[in-house]
Amino acid sequence: ASAVTLETTPGTKLVHALGSIANTTNRQRFGVKVELDLFDVPGRWVAKTSDYKDVIEPNAEWKFSAPVVETKAVSAKVVTIRETK
Repeated sequence: ASAVTLETTPGTKLVHALGSIANTTNRQRFGVKVELDLFDVPGRWVAKTSDYKDVIEPNAEWKFSAPVVETKAVSAKVVTIRETK
């Protein structure tokens, strides 16, 4: 997984945690869920968020975009990547 950034959608107040996950295998990955912890300015945990992808093709990259509803969140970190199927 790449580093994660928090970005506001232009013209809105919507914030998303953006990053990418690479499937470095030679097979498809099904039902992939990424879970992220969100942190405030002092670095305290404030919430979780996640995103889901049906299929990641072999040797491909998924650019995830997880919604951030906690207004105190200023940073995020990937804590879990799971194949659910």
